[in-house]
Parts: sequence; structure tokens; C-alpha cells
Amino acid sequence: MKRESIELLLDWLAAIRAGDVDRATATMAGDVVWRGATDDLVCAGADEVVSNFSKARDRLDDVEAIELIGRENAAVLASHAPDGREIFNVFTFSDGQIVSIEDYARREDALLAASSIS
Repeated sequence: MKRESIELLLDWLAAIRAGDVDRATATMAGDVVWRGATDDLVCAGADEVVSNFSKARDRLDDVEAIELIGRENAAVLASHAPDGREIFNVFTFSDGQIVSIEDYARREDALLAASSIS
């Protein structure tokens, strides 16, 4: 359900924002993988993904807007910077947990990927 996907992602983001590593890792599958926009950017395991996502968030100079776009078993987190830079993270869910994150530079590619997850 699209709403459930958005709510799962909101809960995870709240844990990240609060610095609650235990809660953030508990919402992820133990073997979760985060694939960055290039092939050399890969994080494996809940602890590494949470740590690196938190660091990436802290390095952002500014965020002008975010969007959450729900799909049946996925959600897209779109971050927009004031200078026009954008990143689109596709979160995939299974049994109420995040099982993968994949980054896209283009909105169309992220939406297509999220829509094709069954």
C-alpha cells in the first residue's frame, strides 16, 4: 500500500533525524544494501547504511524541499537543493522493513524503478 510505504519511510527518517540508531537499524533488514549513484558507492548491512546515510545528511549544505512518493512496496525520497541539485533515493520494503536503497540522479529513472518493484 502506498500510504504504508510513505509511513515506513517517515518513521525511518524520524529515527535518523533523532539520532536514534537502534530504532533506525531496527526498521531495516539485516542484509539491507544501499547502492549509490555510481557502482563504487555501496553500503551493506543496517549499521553501515544508517551510519553513512546520517553522515550524508549531515554533509548537505541545504535542502530546499523533499518529496515522498509512495508505491506499493517502495517509496522515493527526493531531495532538492537550492542550487538545483537533486537526488532520488528509492527505498524498497518487505515485511515492514527496508530491504534496499538505490540512488538515482533522474526523477524519471527513480519513479520507474519504484513502480517496477513487486
